[in-house]
Amino acid sequence: MKRKYLNYSFVFYEHEASLREIQERTNDIVNLQNQGSLVRPENQALFKKFVEADINQQRDMITKSEGIGYVNMLFDITNQCNHNSAIMMYVLPTIDGIILDDRRNIQKFLQSFQDQPDNKNWLTVLNQILQLPSFDKIVYEAAARVRSQILAELDKKSFLNEQKQFLQWLIRSKDVSHSSNHLDDFCLTTCFAFLLKHEHLVKVFLDNNGAQFLHENMKKNPSDLQKMYYTLLILWLISFSEKSVPFFTDPKLRLIGQSIEVIQKISREKLVRVAFACYKNLSQYNNCIEVIVDNDLLKVCETLLKGNIKEKEVLDDIQFMGEILEKNIRILTSYEKYEKEINMQLLEWSPVHTEKFWKENVKKFENQDYQMIKKLCDLLNSDRQKNVAIACYDIGEFCRFHPFGRNVIEGLGKKSVIMKLANDADPVIKENALLALQKIMLHNWNALQK
Repeated sequence: MKRKYLNYSFVFYEHEASLREIQERTNDIVNLQNQGSLVRPENQALFKKFVEADINQQRDMITKSEGIGYVNMLFDITNQCNHNSAIMMYVLPTIDGIILDDRRNIQKFLQSFQDQPDNKNWLTVLNQILQLPSFDKIVYEAAARVRSQILAELDKKSFLNEQKQFLQWLIRSKDVSHSSNHLDDFCLTTCFAFLLKHEHLVKVFLDNNGAQFLHENMKKNPSDLQKMYYTLLILWLISFSEKSVPFFTDPKLRLIGQSIEVIQKISREKLVRVAFACYKNLSQYNNCIEVIVDNDLLKVCETLLKGNIKEKEVLDDIQFMGEILEKNIRILTSYEKYEKEINMQLLEWSPVHTEKFWKENVKKFENQDYQMIKKLCDLLNSDRQKNVAIACYDIGEFCRFHPFGRNVIEGLGKKSVIMKLANDADPVIKENALLALQKIMLHNWNALQK
């Protein structure tokens, strides 16, 4: 089957079966007169010629001087047939593929848009499609992607409100999974990446839980190359705005830590490029540098510089970050390291979670009415399994080495929580919860023997 612009649309990234189905129905779609179409006869003929061409012929049609005629033909069909799901399932992904294949092609659509009236143009027609019920998801996602790409290229002064409103609509759509026009996370991620090159939209994105969306994306899809590329691209785009700093340093979101884990998991140069461009932007903020240091980016820099990175600009950014981090590393005491892990809500099996550490430092945990112990206990409810397992271990050690450890833990109501965790499905959590309970009871037994 001949490749066409249709094949290049990202709406088929997770919907290959839909692509095959559309390709099989091409003969039914190409004859618009059979659909009772209102499309002008000359555009019906042009559409038939375009659909029957292979990708190289289609590229010639779009990129040469008569390309605007083909774009106007596609608008005529989108406008006149927007009630027809079968036609829209072919035409809209084709338009998306045209733009994705060569970003310069967007200029043809902007030229077409500028010649259209305010009440009947690419933006209004695509918006109508997005509001209609009962279309296939492919139609909605292609319409959203095309509308995002056109809006992203329009002048801020004239289209500020429309850009904001559409971004807000996209953000809201992620919370209505029951809706027929719900958009998948990957579609939303690419739409956000188009629009957030405008700094005035970054605040709108962040104010509407955009950072939480990125956090969840990296948590759910850490090994998916395309999803992570566009997620990291958004992180880079928002890093140009100072308004993003509190979100990058939020220990619950872990945007910096997660992004570092992504580039370690997927060792691809295009991911490293965009991630380090983001870190470079953040390096002007001391609190961001501190978080970057705490997440061991320096080790990643050292590994990457010994690897196969080819692009000089990427190597320069890695070298730059390595030098910045070396200047900012401070040797911390073991208790300071422990405090940092607790405050970041990111525990790792390390020397601060050992018998030796607790023997030497247990009295320090009395400070500020056992504030560190209270924070440690809060991590029993963490959605990160490693946090829960290590918290169980540490609570057991605290009870073992502090004369009133058992009383403190029971006073906080956490013994019952640990008892529940002793039946957890995760074997590491279960093992450490059982050990903690044994230490609590052992402490009690010792007290009875005195």
